[in-house]
Amino acid sequence: LNDLARQSRYAASRIPYANFLPPLLGIDAGGDQQLVKAQKWALVLWRKLLRYGLGFSGLPSLVSLSIKHINSDSSPLATGYCTLFAAWLDCIKIVGKTYNEQVNRL
Repeated sequence: LNDLARQSRYAASRIPYANFLPPLLGIDAGGDQQLVKAQKWALVLWRKLLRYGLGFSGLPSLVSLSIKHINSDSSPLATGYCTLFAAWLDCIKIVGKTYNEQVNRL
């Protein structure tokens, strides 16, 4: 799915991310390295979707899903969540900048 999302915004917009990203990331991986790897790639996919202006509907679940990982010293997903938050903040900056430019034109 990451390769598909990388191809174009149109292709990425067809991915039903809300159906599987939050549930996949909500599973406690324990020591299952395959599941941890799938969750890391899910975070990468979510970040790509945000860069295309997609993936915002799942953001409320992002906060609750990320807390246990960001607060943990040993979570392999903490970096992925922090990077995802950074992408989210970049989106907010762009929206704010665009809004301010439109207001200044009036």
